[in-house]
Amino acid sequence: MAKIKTVAYIGWRGNIEFEPIELHNHFTGLVGVSGAGKSTLGLALAYALLPDKTCLNIRPITQLNDLSQSNVDQLGSRVDDLYGYAYVILDIESRDKSRLIAGIFVRATDNASQISKWAITGVPDDYSLQELFRVIEGDEQSYPDLTLLKQEVSTKGFDFHPFQTIGDYCRVLHEAGILPTPMEQKDDRILYGKLLETAFHGGISAEVSKRLKSYVMPEATRIPKSVSELRECVNQALQTKRALHEATVQLDTLKGICQTGKEIVLTAYLSVQHHRQSLTKKTYLVRYKIRELKVSLYKSKDESPRLDKIITETNQALRNATQAKYSEKEQLQRDISNTEDLKREQEKELSDKKNDLKKLTNGNKAWANNAGIHASLNWQEAVDRINKEIESDKKKLYQLDLDIENLQKQIAILSSSANSPKSEALAQVFDHPSLTHTLDHVSDSDARAFEIMLHGLTDGVIGIEPEQLLSISPSDDLPDLFWIGRNAPDPSDVEAIGDWYVMPSLGGHTVMSKDRALLFGKQSRLDRISKYEGEINSLSKFRIEQSETVRVLETQHNQLYEHKEIIQYYFDHKGKQIEWESACDKAKETIEHYLQEIHKFHLRRSDLEREINNLAEKYQDQLESLSKQKSTLERRIILAETELTQETSKYDELRPQCKTISHKYRACRAVVSDNLYLRNGLLDFSECMLSDKEYPVSQTKNIDRLAASLALDKTTDFSFLAAIDVNDYEHCASVWSELIHLMHERMPAELLDRDFDDLINEMEQRRNTLRERVTLHEGKVKVQARNIASSITQEINSHSRRISNLNSLGNNIHFGNATGIQIKVSKKTGMMSLLDVMAEQTDLFANDDRPIEIIMREFFEGALATKLEGVDLLDYRAYVDLGIEVRRRGSDWKPAAELSGGESIGCGLAFALMLFRSLAARGDFRVSDMMPVFVMDELNRIDPAGQQLIAEFCAKEGIQLIITAPAMEPSHEFKLYTLARNYDGREQLVVRELRGFHH
Repeated sequence: MAKIKTVAYIGWRGNIEFEPIELHNHFTGLVGVSGAGKSTLGLALAYALLPDKTCLNIRPITQLNDLSQSNVDQLGSRVDDLYGYAYVILDIESRDKSRLIAGIFVRATDNASQISKWAITGVPDDYSLQELFRVIEGDEQSYPDLTLLKQEVSTKGFDFHPFQTIGDYCRVLHEAGILPTPMEQKDDRILYGKLLETAFHGGISAEVSKRLKSYVMPEATRIPKSVSELRECVNQALQTKRALHEATVQLDTLKGICQTGKEIVLTAYLSVQHHRQSLTKKTYLVRYKIRELKVSLYKSKDESPRLDKIITETNQALRNATQAKYSEKEQLQRDISNTEDLKREQEKELSDKKNDLKKLTNGNKAWANNAGIHASLNWQEAVDRINKEIESDKKKLYQLDLDIENLQKQIAILSSSANSPKSEALAQVFDHPSLTHTLDHVSDSDARAFEIMLHGLTDGVIGIEPEQLLSISPSDDLPDLFWIGRNAPDPSDVEAIGDWYVMPSLGGHTVMSKDRALLFGKQSRLDRISKYEGEINSLSKFRIEQSETVRVLETQHNQLYEHKEIIQYYFDHKGKQIEWESACDKAKETIEHYLQEIHKFHLRRSDLEREINNLAEKYQDQLESLSKQKSTLERRIILAETELTQETSKYDELRPQCKTISHKYRACRAVVSDNLYLRNGLLDFSECMLSDKEYPVSQTKNIDRLAASLALDKTTDFSFLAAIDVNDYEHCASVWSELIHLMHERMPAELLDRDFDDLINEMEQRRNTLRERVTLHEGKVKVQARNIASSITQEINSHSRRISNLNSLGNNIHFGNATGIQIKVSKKTGMMSLLDVMAEQTDLFANDDRPIEIIMREFFEGALATKLEGVDLLDYRAYVDLGIEVRRRGSDWKPAAELSGGESIGCGLAFALMLFRSLAARGDFRVSDMMPVFVMDELNRIDPAGQQLIAEFCAKEGIQLIITAPAMEPSHEFKLYTLARNYDGREQLVVRELRGFHH
C-alpha cells in the first residue's frame, strides 16, 4: 500500500529553514499553543494533495465564524514575507514501492497566491530529502525558488517534472496510490475537495451530504445503450408515420380542393344572386319613401311662424303685470341693507366696549392677585418694594450658606486626623500604649498644648525607658522619629494670638495654626463634629424656609412684570367703567330696534314674492302649452329633414351598389357556367341561403378549412388565400382557378382526367396500408421503452449493493454513544412506478420526434405536478434518495443529527473513508492499494480515549491521519510533534518531535 513517508515545509510564516515531518503510517499529531502554526501546516498539506483553490477552500476552525477572513487567501496570507514563496514537499512511497517526490510551490501576490505543481523522480531511497532542495555556496545555504530548483535538481541527475494542469499533477499522485482518482474532471476535484474540507473540520459537512450521490453513485453505462436502441426504433416508426402523414396530406388536400373549394365558389355565386335581387327591391322602396317625406315637411314649416307670434304676446303681458311689484321689492332690499349696516355699527360699538370692560376686569384681577400687601402703591412702587425684599432675603441665604460651609470645613479638619500605622507598630513591639492612644480623651486645649510641646511629633510610646531601645532595630514598619517616656507629658499653657497659638520653647516660641488638624484628643474631636453636624442641620432647615420665601417673592415680581400692560390699563381707565357699561346698554337697545325694522321689511318682501309668483304661474301655464306645441313641431321638422337626408344618401349609395353587384354576379355566373363539376353541384346548394351576417362567417370558416387542408403539405403555397376578401363574392369565386392550378402541379394529368371520387378511394386504400406498418413499429418501440426502465432498475440495485459493502466500514465503529454509521438508500417508489407506467405508453415515444428526455420530463411533471429536468430522468440516481444514518447504544438506525464533538469527528472520519473508497473504486487500480490521507484540525474536541479509538481505526483501515491540537496525552502508537514560535529579532517556527510519545 502507498503512503506519504515525510512532509517537508519551506518558506511558510516563520518557517525560515527546511522543516521535515516524518509521518507515522497511520496517526501523526501536531501540538502547540494557539498561533503556533499547526493549522497552517495542515492546511498547506491539504492543498498539496489538491492544488485547486476553485474546488478546495479550507479555513481553520478558529476562523470559520470570522467574517473578516472570508475573502482572505488562506495560502498566500501564510507565506513568509521575507521569502515571498513557500514549498510543501511530499516524499511518497508508491504502490510499487518506488520513490516519488511531489508537491506545490506557492508564490504570494497582492491579490491571490499562485500555485505551481511539480514532481521529481529517479531519486534513490537513501538520498537526503533536504539535500535535494538545498543549495550550498561556501558557508551559506539556501532553498531557491522553483526556476532555480529545477536547474539544481537536473544538475544532480534527477528528473524534474513541472505540471501545467492540475489534472496532470493529480494523475501522478493517483498512480502512486495517494489520490482516489486522477482528478482530471473538475467534478471529481470538487468531490475530493469537499471530502478534504469536511475531514479537516471534523464531522460530516452539509456540502458532502448534498453531493452524496456523486460520491457513491457514478454515471450509468447501460442506460445510454438502451436509449440509443429506443431512438433507432422510434426513427423507424417516425419514417413510416411520415409516409402515412404525406399520404394523408395528399388525400386531405384533394378533398379540400374538391369539396371545400366547390362549397366556397357555389356559396359565393348563390349569395351574390340573392344579394342582387334584394338590393334591387330595397332601392325601389327608398325612392318611394323620399316622396312621402317631402310632402310632410312642407306642411310643418308653414305652422311654425303662427306659434312664435302667440308666445311673444303672452311674454309681454307677463312683464307688464309684474313690473311695479319688482320695483317695490328692489326698494325693500335697499332698506334692509341700510338697516343691517346700522345694526352692524352698533354691534361693533357694543363689542369694543365689552372688550374695554374685560381688559379693565383682567387688570384689576392681576393687580389684586400679585400686589398683595403693596396693593395701596402703584405698579412701580410695588415692584421696587418687592425687589428690596428679594435682595434682603438673598443676603440672608448667602450668610446661611457661608455658615454651613464654615462648619463643614471644621468637620473636615477634625475628620482628617488619623493614627499613624508606624506608631501602632511601635506600640506593639514594646507592648505598651501608644502616645496617641493614651491622649485620645484629653481636651482640645490639652491636645494642642501637647503637640506644640512635642513640636508636632505625634509618634511615640508611654511606659518605657531608653535602655529598652536595645531590643528593637530600625525598620520600614517603625517611625524614624518618635517620643518615649515613663509617663505621659503634662500640658503647659498656650497663648492665642490672632490665628495662631504660641508657647515658649527652646529660648523662643513654638507656633501652631488654629486650622491645624490635631491628632491627640480624639474623643473631643468627635464631640465637636457631632455638635457642628447638629448646627448644620438646623441651618439647612432654616435655609429651605428662606429659599421658599425668595421663590414666592420672585414669582410675585415676575407676575407683575408679565401683567404690567393690563395692570397699567386698569389704573389709566378705572374711572370710565360706569360710562362704558351705560354705552353697552344703549347699544343693545338700538340693535334690538334695528332687528325689528329688518323683520318688518322681510315680511313685506315675502308678500311681494308671493304676488309675483301667482302672476307668473298664471301666465306660465299658457307659455308652457305654447312651448310644447312649438317643440313638438320643431322635432317633427328636424326628424323629417334628417330622415329625408338619410333616405336620399341611402338612395345615392344604393345606385352604385346595384351596378357593382350586377358586375360581380355576372363574373360569378361565368365561373360556374364554365365548369360542369360546379354546375352539377348547384343542386346540392339550392336550399342553402345565407344572411348577410352568416355569409362572411361561413366563407371565413370554409377558407380556414381549405387553408388547413393545404397546410398539411409543407410545399404548398396557399398564400393567395390570405388575399381573399370573404365579403367579395367575385374574390371567393376566383379561388377555383387557383385550386385547379395547384392540382395540375401535384398530380399527373391522367389522374385529373379521372373521376374525383375514384381517385379519393384509391388514396384512402394506400393510407390504410401505411397505418398497419406504423402499428408494427410501435410494438418494437414499446419493447425498447421497457428496456430503459429495466436498465434504470438494474443500476439502482447494483449500486445499492455497492453502498451496502461500503456501509460495512461504519457498521462497527464506537465513538461516544455512536456504534455505527451508514448510507441509507431509499427508492422513490412513486417515480419508479411512473417509470413502469411510462414504458407501457408507446405513444409517448412513437408519436413524437422530440428528444426522449423532454418527453419523459413532460410525462413525469404531469403526473407529479412538479418541475423536473428531463436529463435527470434518464439518470438512475433521480429515482433514489440517500441519507446518512447513525446507530446509538440502545437505539436503532436514525438520521445523523445532534452528534457530540467526539461522535461527529469519529463518524465523520469513517464516513470520509467510505466516500474515498467509493471514488477509488471507479479507477483502474485496486482500492486496497490506495492510502487515504486526511488532515484534521483541532482534535482537542475529543478526549484521549476517543483519540485512541481514531488511531486504532486508522491502523485497522489503512488511513494516514494528520491531526492538530493544543495538547495531546494519547496512550496509543503514533508520532507527535510540538510546534512553537520564537520572536528573537525575527519570527521563527520551531518543530520538534516528542520521541517519548510513540513506540
